[in-house]
Amino acid sequence: MVKHIVKKSVVFLVLTCLLFCSLSVSADEEKMGTVNINGLSAEAEGIILEAFEIGYYDGENYVLHSAFEECGVTLDDIGIADSHEVKEISETLSAYAQSHAMANVTETTIDKNGSASMQLPVLDKLYVIAQKDGKTVVKISPFIVLLPYRTLDGEEKITLDASSKVTVGVERCDVVLNKVDEDNKALEGAVFKFEKKEYYMEDFSGKLPSDAEKGTDGSGNYYWKVLSEELTTNAQGQIVIQELLFGNYRFTEVKAPKDFILSKEVINFDVNATGTVKLEGEVYVKDEGEPVILTAVNEREKPSEPSTTPPTNPPTNSPTAPPTNPPTSSSTTPPPGKTVITMDTLTGTVVVIGGIALISLAIVMWVSPKKKKN
Repeated sequence: MVKHIVKKSVVFLVLTCLLFCSLSVSADEEKMGTVNINGLSAEAEGIILEAFEIGYYDGENYVLHSAFEECGVTLDDIGIADSHEVKEISETLSAYAQSHAMANVTETTIDKNGSASMQLPVLDKLYVIAQKDGKTVVKISPFIVLLPYRTLDGEEKITLDASSKVTVGVERCDVVLNKVDEDNKALEGAVFKFEKKEYYMEDFSGKLPSDAEKGTDGSGNYYWKVLSEELTTNAQGQIVIQELLFGNYRFTEVKAPKDFILSKEVINFDVNATGTVKLEGEVYVKDEGEPVILTAVNEREKPSEPSTTPPTNPPTNSPTAPPTNPPTSSSTTPPPGKTVITMDTLTGTVVVIGGIALISLAIVMWVSPKKKKN
């Protein structure tokens, strides 16, 4: 009897364990994430993309799988590395995996609309996604994704739009910003801050700039990395940046040209095609491909209007005091070649004539008596 009970108990425990294991496996199988890619050119149709598991996130750091220890890269600070650094790491890891014939996790094919979708396990896994066969006209650069990724408020996302991470072919382009007034005349001396939108996975090291503007969109967490605090328009009203890497950028005006109002418009633009500019005379113009040509307008400052506000302390109506030393006479400067006779001149003349008459009379009276004696 006891053996029978024990036998039933063992069978029950085995069944329970099997059921638990099957539920666990089912739960893990259901915990899948999706990586979507859209907007590729029609030439990308038929290209196969494959995903390799390269490491994982342990809550504090990214850990590279031992199979990649000899590839010559580490994942230190990859969570906040800029796109160029991540691109180099991605190329090294994907080339190492493919050259060593490592098994991929899954693969997918780009359809005629330039889109693809890939299902990947969501267990804080780090993947590199790369083009399986590079013998095509179109070359898609490899990129790294983490599933799930966490938004700035801690929410886990298992669907990732990786379109912004995908670059095709040569990844450089020329950019020209033209600054003009309302009459389309070039403005020299406008100063701009220039930034790039950089995606990152986790800032566990706290190395992102504390004052950086951050956000989350369908492609993950991002911040605006300052590439230059001051770019100034030249005499032709242009800022020219050549061989700019693919990505999302923006210009923000920080100082307006003299006599113009500071523009509050933020100029966002994408670099997703190749193109060059050339110098014609003193102005940069389109040369080949699809360079980015931007135009920004400033309004002229309006002249200040005279104030109509009455004075705070208006003057009192006090009688006008007479001058302390009023002039005794007025003088007039005669025009050249003319003499002006004034009252002062006339009075002086009379005095002189009277004096001469008196002297003459005195001489006559003194001489007359002498004549009589003789």
